[in-house]
Parts: sequence; structure tokens; C-alpha cells
Amino acid sequence: MLFHGVGRRCAVNLLDLDLPVSAPKAKRILKSFGFRIIKVDLIKEAYKCLRSSQYVSCADFQRAPQAVNCSSMIKWIYAQKGIWLPRYAIEQSEYMPVAVQREQARPGDLVFVRGYRNFYRTDPRKKIGHVGIVTRRNTVVHAANEKKGVVETEFEKFTANGGFVKRFPNLDKTLTLYCPKNRVIEWSGSFRWLILQRIKLKEIKNVTIQK
Repeated sequence: MLFHGVGRRCAVNLLDLDLPVSAPKAKRILKSFGFRIIKVDLIKEAYKCLRSSQYVSCADFQRAPQAVNCSSMIKWIYAQKGIWLPRYAIEQSEYMPVAVQREQARPGDLVFVRGYRNFYRTDPRKKIGHVGIVTRRNTVVHAANEKKGVVETEFEKFTANGGFVKRFPNLDKTLTLYCPKNRVIEWSGSFRWLILQRIKLKEIKNVTIQK
């Protein structure tokens, strides 16, 4: 899975880059370019919003995390990991590639349910209007509304009227890289070419460069 970065952060799973060197060497090369590996816990970021974010209807992403609605909060949380997400819940549900059974939900997964204002692509039975993130306590943190604000709700209660779960594959093996000021990384596939620049020719002679 290749990720689109956000600002100076970009997530990457080194195994997805099809590199001819080990992960430790790849990390050393990236560090030589000035990239820093930072630790980001999606659930901790969600709890930051739970403690301090204010719900504002139609809040723009640029106002997060101070002012959020359900989808802009999720977009901000994943941005801390270096993963770009679309703006609306319906778009986020389509963008995330892996669908899982609700009973198999795990921390970091996103849960999509009907909300106050719902949208659908082609099937009105699959309306989406609200999104939250699963925590380690089998709960969902979500920006509920102006009255409740950002809250933590039991998973079963959150999905009482249906809904579905989506995730990115192997997110636990994904690094978050902070880019130096002299570089802009738009997506994680670019790390491959940077790493290959620093590898000796004999190390890459059997590598097929992707078109």
C-alpha cells in the first residue's frame, strides 16, 4: 500500500517499496537524506481530540484539531500518521481499501454509519453520514454533534443501526517519516527512488524498476 503524504509527513511501509536492501539499511539511507522517523499513535491522537476539540458543523480541515466535525477530525488524526484522507466520510469509506467484519474491528480502524446528513454512491441502502475511529477499549471516538462534542462511545452502541469497518493493510508496520525542509514527498512511492540513489549498482542489478 502506497500512501499520499500530508504536509511534511508521509507514511511508508518499506516492504511495499520492493527494495533490494534490508529495512534497517533503508532506514539509514532515509536518515542520511534528513528524514526523521517519528512515532505516531492514532489512538492517542484521537484522545487528544476527545479532550480538547470543539465540534463545529462543516469545520474545515485547516481548523483541526481545535474545531472539527466527524470527518475532518478523522482526516486530521490520520494526517498525524502521514496519511492523506479525503474530506468527507463517504469518500473516506471508499478510499480505505480493506473492508472487515465488525467483530474483527481493531484499534485504528474506521467505522462508518448513518448520520444526520447521509450520502451514497449508487445504492441508497448504503448511506454514509458519520465516521469514528476504533480504540483499544472496544469503543469509538467520534465528533458527535454540537451538543455532545467529541465523545467516546461503546462500539456496539455506535454500530447499533448497522455500519461497516474499513482499514489500511499492515498499518502496524507502517513508519511515519518527517521530511526535511529541502524536500517534499507527495507519496510514499518516492522513497524507493531516493533509496536507490544511494545503493551501489551491484546491489540493484537484479531489480526491475517499476514504470
